[in-house]
Amino acid sequence: MDIGRFVDSAAIRAYLKEQNYPFSAQEAAFLVYQCKTASLEERVRAWEEIIRTMPNCSLEKTRCREEIPDFHAFLRRCSALLRRQARQFQQTDGCVFSYEDASFSEKAYRAESGLFSTYDRCRDACVQEMREEGWDRARIRKHKPDKTEFGCGDVCCLNPAGEVLCCDICGQAGEAYEPLSALADMWLEFPTPFHAGDLVYAPTGGVWKPFVLTDISTWDSRRIRQELPSTAYSEGWLAYRDKQLARCRMQGCGDAVAGGYTTGLSPDSSIPYLFHDEFPFCNYWELEFYPKPLSGSQRLLQPVINYLRRDSSMELLVNSYSVLLQKIIWEAQLDALQYVYAGGVLPACGLPEADADK
Repeated sequence: MDIGRFVDSAAIRAYLKEQNYPFSAQEAAFLVYQCKTASLEERVRAWEEIIRTMPNCSLEKTRCREEIPDFHAFLRRCSALLRRQARQFQQTDGCVFSYEDASFSEKAYRAESGLFSTYDRCRDACVQEMREEGWDRARIRKHKPDKTEFGCGDVCCLNPAGEVLCCDICGQAGEAYEPLSALADMWLEFPTPFHAGDLVYAPTGGVWKPFVLTDISTWDSRRIRQELPSTAYSEGWLAYRDKQLARCRMQGCGDAVAGGYTTGLSPDSSIPYLFHDEFPFCNYWELEFYPKPLSGSQRLLQPVINYLRRDSSMELLVNSYSVLLQKIIWEAQLDALQYVYAGGVLPACGLPEADADK
């Protein structure tokens, strides 16, 4: 079985294949569960294949999970729970259903459809629109009529073939669903092809804007020293990172995230700015190399890329960033004037007209 098929990131999938990475049963099962593009039944079949072809093992108790004495039996429980979730979601139970685009695209149209009396009717209408509109994924919502309490309802994601990808059932917690929680929260460290200064994004994790990678939560202080210029970190931060990593390894769980620089706009103006952030909504194994050229305010990231890759000095970083910022602000102001004025007014004032293709 090709475990790499269950790695959503094409970049990481290719890298692991190139390295001939030897997956353990635990790592393989984890990646199968985390995959957002495999159907529920495909994941269950993959776990069955792991049980047949990979050695059994046991996992000791950690702060985040109970002991797992028989990993194969654990996977059988996970399979039964996934199928139970799907069956439960598809039952009407006096509820109604709607669907919406949930494609891995920032342009996905999120408006919900009308209401359907059964899951099957909603699924059929959803699949038809998916094929007509080219959606790669859709979300079906289950609504309880006359519901007064606030909160999210049950949801289920489908692929264009109408196959269930995953289900999220509200209120499913406690001992019965502990295996799925234990699997989802496992702390595992996979090698990746990324380095500080790489321009990345995470489309399957909902991060479509590019950011300049500075660190991954699995990197220790030694790796960070290798990756970043000495001016990009403090000794106190390195000590904190080592402490955090040791805690994740000991507890068996933690935030498997990446950090980096991206751009934003001031809420009260159109002036762009640069900021560093951890990206909690995506996991590091969802990262991809950003394939497009930088445009607009994203161009502010290029001096940062050059500096983190040690291709420029601090002096050049500051000066080039300053000039780019002024240029971007000027372009935004010019666009506004070109929108308001037409008919040769701007050239008479020494400013260019808008491009005809704009």
